[in-house]
Amino acid sequence: MMEIIAYFVTTALSVAVGLVCGNLYIEHREFHRRREDNQTQDAEQDNRERELVGIQTALMNEKLDLVYKSAEIQRERADLYETLYRAITAKPSLRCRIAKALTIGLYQCR
Repeated sequence: MMEIIAYFVTTALSVAVGLVCGNLYIEHREFHRRREDNQTQDAEQDNRERELVGIQTALMNEKLDLVYKSAEIQRERADLYETLYRAITAKPSLRCRIAKALTIGLYQCR
């Protein structure tokens, strides 16, 4: 009788150990599958971030170009205003003054 009980206990333990090992194997496979999925997602995320950095760099370069162009336009505008101011406030030329004197003020300088 003891042998039968020992056989059943041994068989039950073997089945239990088999079930535990089976569950461990399933968990192990699931762990590796999730790990591979995470690595794939990380690689995709890295690629997206790399693309975004490239786009940001291009936008920063365009912004810098626009700043330089804006500064150039401001310089040209300042030069134009300076030229206009000098043209308006400039004294008449010697030729113009002589012409006015000879025509008794009838000559109009431009």
